[in-house]
Amino acid sequence: MKKIEVDAQTMTASIPADENSVYVVRDGMVYQVSCPSSGYGEHELRWLGGRVDTCKEIKTHKFGA
Repeated sequence: MKKIEVDAQTMTASIPADENSVYVVRDGMVYQVSCPSSGYGEHELRWLGGRVDTCKEIKTHKFGA
């Protein structure tokens, strides 16, 4: 997971629109969740106390593709 820089004055962040990713905002920070390395899989986000607590990556291997 990669942190995306946030402008502390405006509390905004720029994200690249040419990357297939999911972004999580938590406590004023932005995290980039990238596609699984195999190109297949899932990310499961868990919420706790009104904010994202954990992100689990479930890898899938596709045969014959």
